[in-house]
Amino acid sequence: MPVELLVKDIMSTPPITCEEGTSIGEIVKRMVKHNVGSVVVVKNKKPIGIITERDIVRRYLSKRFNLLTKAKNIMSQPVKVIKEEAKVTDAARLMADYGIRKLPVVNSSGEVVGVITEGDIVRHANSILDILKEIKETGFNPEEKI
Repeated sequence: MPVELLVKDIMSTPPITCEEGTSIGEIVKRMVKHNVGSVVVVKNKKPIGIITERDIVRRYLSKRFNLLTKAKNIMSQPVKVIKEEAKVTDAARLMADYGIRKLPVVNSSGEVVGVITEGDIVRHANSILDILKEIKETGFNPEEKI
């Protein structure tokens, strides 16, 4: 039976978060400090929205906010999330179905515990393909007893 990679195995932690009253200026500072492309907006540790670099650029260029604008005014909502125990393939399907690149990851209590991105999935897919290629080249057969 093939081993399924789980979201918790490749997600980025800890998640970079903010409250809905946080200013865009502060959110940008957090993105730069932590070298991330998104911040999850939380209320009581549960995700209620997400703000991405793309959201900021698009809204800034359309002059719909300034750096004092609050997160709640520009966050994408409702936010799609995935459980940490879900398969990576399920995360990829959710991203493809909704045209999103970043998914907050939640635990069984619904609290945000990480973020998984398209980039995370692609990086790990390449590693898996390399391992499969090596297995094929060596003739390894997992059905044979050692």
